[in-house]
Amino acid sequence: IAGLTGTQTATSGTQAITSTDSLYGTQASWDIVGTLILTVGGTATTAGTPVVVTIELDNSATAQAAATPTVNATLEAGDVDGAISSTSMTVPDSVLLGVANGKNPLLTVVPTFTAESIEQSSPLNGVKNTLNITLTSDVDLAATSTVTIAGLTGTTTVTSGT
Repeated sequence: IAGLTGTQTATSGTQAITSTDSLYGTQASWDIVGTLILTVGGTATTAGTPVVVTIELDNSATAQAAATPTVNATLEAGDVDGAISSTSMTVPDSVLLGVANGKNPLLTVVPTFTAESIEQSSPLNGVKNTLNITLTSDVDLAATSTVTIAGLTGTTTVTSGT
């Protein structure tokens, strides 16, 4: 599989993988230019039967467009070898974490707040003051995410810790 570009996963010679019934073993050859080489293990695959392979790579530290991977194969069949020519792999073009095409391989975004505002209910000293804060992010925030608003100084409100 070629074209898995833009990762921070260094060339390691081998990379841990999982595959259906371990048909491609537990290791694959990997290099940082974006090539993953799989080898069919001790049991042959069957025509028409999908084999799912899983590998963990480190995404880019910066925003980048999705990769456009291709796949090909060299067939070992004793005295008669063959090949499956290179073809583009299908990508899902679907949303993940609120990001359009976020399921496409190696697409990365740098999450931001696309809108943020704060206003108060009263400028008068010594009175209760309600702050209205509006935040809009360009990615989904999980239920355990933490948002910190700093710089709210000069009040007589006791620190609550929450």
